[in-house]
Amino acid sequence: MALVISWTTPNRKYGMRNKRNLAKGANGISLWSLATLLFCSCIVLSSFFGKDALADSPLASIQKDADKATQQKDYDKAFAAVKQGLNRFPHDTWLLCHASLLAMYLDKEDEAISYRERALKEPNIKLENYFHIIRVSRDLEDFQRALDITQIAMIKFPESEALWACHAENLRSVGKLRESRSLFERYLTKKPRNLGVWLNVMDISRDLSDWQATVKAGDKMETAVAFNKPARQSIIYARCLAAKGNAHMHLKEFKQARICFEKALLNMPMDRPILNCHMNACRELHDLQAVRRDQAKLADFDKGI
Repeated sequence: MALVISWTTPNRKYGMRNKRNLAKGANGISLWSLATLLFCSCIVLSSFFGKDALADSPLASIQKDADKATQQKDYDKAFAAVKQGLNRFPHDTWLLCHASLLAMYLDKEDEAISYRERALKEPNIKLENYFHIIRVSRDLEDFQRALDITQIAMIKFPESEALWACHAENLRSVGKLRESRSLFERYLTKKPRNLGVWLNVMDISRDLSDWQATVKAGDKMETAVAFNKPARQSIIYARCLAAKGNAHMHLKEFKQARICFEKALLNMPMDRPILNCHMNACRELHDLQAVRRDQAKLADFDKGI
């Protein structure tokens, strides 16, 4: 049995976290970070209890009712089932964490906070449940609380790479950019070909106006995926190159910037911001013919051609 509340679940206030908005990197969060939040937003029951324990238990019946209601998109009924379960099992962390999430989906912010705090008083919260209440805190834009909860979870589960990601995002959300960047860089020592993490590092360096660090990260990123053709043909690779190109522009290294933008345009030939940046680099290099070509492409773009 598995109950899943996914990222496309309509939430009356916070909802419609649809794929288009997420792909754009809403609220300045990169694609890789959003993929992490996708994991944090899912409610997965199948691994929480052994099948034998679930087979005939009262708790299994409650979960089944919540599962059925959720599949039917009847979140009020699912919430009622979880609350009913809490009358019988008031200290069950699965019920408390899911009550918190469902309350958020139903715009019941005070209840979401109450169930979250009740869950945190229990001693044996599973890793998956920590992700749920971190998600609740982020949806409430209570990033400091999300950071606090993540730090508690990291003490219990220090090897969880997903917690690293949540922690880095929370640090970034509360303005601790250097600490966030350091944590992402630590992650890259283990998985150097993760383009999304490279983009995070470069974006944070941009936010710090640390253009040399942005270029350096871009160089390392290109080296890490030099022999990975699918990675080099990806959209996120183009985004990394564009970030590196923008850093070169700030450093007045226009030739290097142009090279970065041209590489990025191989993967995203009609991306307006990258085209604009390429045109500006060409203008700085006094290549008026290239400027006119880009202007023509941008005109076609505006006409919808």
